[in-house]
Amino acid sequence: LGLEARGAKPGENASTSASQPVELAGEAFGTTWSVKLRQPPVDAAALREELAVELERIEGKLSHWRPSSETSQFNGSTTTLALEFSPELIARVELAQRLSVATDGAFDITVAPLVDLWGYGPSGPRKEPPGDAEIAGALEPIGYQKLKIDAQDHTLKKRNAELKIDLGSILQGYAADRLAALLVERHVGDVLIDVGGELRAVGAW
Repeated sequence: LGLEARGAKPGENASTSASQPVELAGEAFGTTWSVKLRQPPVDAAALREELAVELERIEGKLSHWRPSSETSQFNGSTTTLALEFSPELIARVELAQRLSVATDGAFDITVAPLVDLWGYGPSGPRKEPPGDAEIAGALEPIGYQKLKIDAQDHTLKKRNAELKIDLGSILQGYAADRLAALLVERHVGDVLIDVGGELRAVGAW
């Protein structure tokens, strides 16, 4: 991860500058993140590293762009049997399913094959738009009703073996929430968190 601290004057340590908010920043989820602190801790560099590690953990575990993530493991499976995953992934999928029900399917994380088909997924960009037959094939497994969750047993089950999920619409917001929780645990308040445009404010912000 690329990391930097902004807000300090030349020759001044970022953690001791009180003239303006200190900004901790870096890269994650294919975009940038930043945390602005009005009252930075003594060791801002250590805090910045801790935040970066948490973002890397979330991305590595839940992003379908990471081949080793739990999400990719689920997407790569071709079984319709229930598969067990971490409570963290189950909770994110459960939230997405509630949103799907509330929006009558307008929000649907099982749209992953279609997103990928149009060149916005892990397969990479396309030179030409997909044809009608390709689109029809990608649409076949899509539908939040084809994904079953058992929150008690921490399992996900496909009703179509080709079903795949894309958590991109909620993952950066979740990451911002996790950073906020981490900062509160470290007794760091008065912060503005930005993860790829998803904002979370704590304190006077």
